[in-house]
Amino acid sequence: CNSLMRRLAGRIIDADPAMAKTYGEKAIAGGVFASTADDMRLFYSSTPPHTHPMWETLVQSGRTDYIASATLGDMLNMYADPRRAGFFKNLAGMDSVTGAPHGMVSNYSDFSQPGTAMEDPTWSHAAIDYVEVELLMAHAAVAGWAGAGDAATHYNNAVTASIEEWGGSAADATTYLAQAGVTFDASTAASQIGMQKWIAMYSNPFEAYAAV
Repeated sequence: CNSLMRRLAGRIIDADPAMAKTYGEKAIAGGVFASTADDMRLFYSSTPPHTHPMWETLVQSGRTDYIASATLGDMLNMYADPRRAGFFKNLAGMDSVTGAPHGMVSNYSDFSQPGTAMEDPTWSHAAIDYVEVELLMAHAAVAGWAGAGDAATHYNNAVTASIEEWGGSAADATTYLAQAGVTFDASTAASQIGMQKWIAMYSNPFEAYAAV
């Protein structure tokens, strides 16, 4: 409940900073997710109609028109993101995502497609997870909320956990985080946290779309 309150506090931070701070600090004091073991996940069956919705969309439907957008693909390629092979299949050389111009009619076979994890009918869905909460905590620290801790630590924890969730290693995360543009920088923290939330929430598009 505190983690959900922390999410909601962040959602109103621009509209009502004082209220956001009040409820955000209340959530932090009450205790939020501390590891991936705390993730709030929905678990699905291998038998319809209780399968994961993405399996229904990508497999059961028989549709072959879901492809990578260059908007995300180019960002992943720019930093050789180790999550690419988890997010997508049909990758190009060096695990590069071949993304189509966003919103344009494109040939399915010419571009990368959603990864095999999403074709598993029992794939679990995180309604809210440790990765998101750590990014929210990084944002809280930047905003100066009491008890939020160190922004860079939360940011690094979130990115590392996200990379490990999608098949990468701690070493992959260290290499990724060492790059200029990814390494936490207090002067560009808000945009960096927002970008990493957008990437990490790949399988939770409502939160990827929403503001930090």
